[in-house]
Amino acid sequence: MAELTAAERMNDLLRITSNTIKGGRLLEIGSSTGEFLAAASARFKVTGVEADTASCAIARARGFNCFNGTLFGAQFPQAHFDVVTLYHVIEHFPSHNRC
Repeated sequence: MAELTAAERMNDLLRITSNTIKGGRLLEIGSSTGEFLAAASARFKVTGVEADTASCAIARARGFNCFNGTLFGAQFPQAHFDVVTLYHVIEHFPSHNRC
């Protein structure tokens, strides 16, 4: 199921970018075990950022460059990536909305 979802996301990304970016750098924030990195690797140089140590280790074991920690901790150079994705990330942010 995760591979199918990753393929669907990749198709959406290609539609949005009009297939114009090929061979560029893609960063996936919240890359989990690397399913989307795998789908995107045919078209992009992929890198992941994953907070969960075990998930990051699985992505690395699959051969992907995956930073274990936060985006800020990774300290990538400014404008280093051509495409950045965040699937299933925002719902993990704490809500400070007090009604």
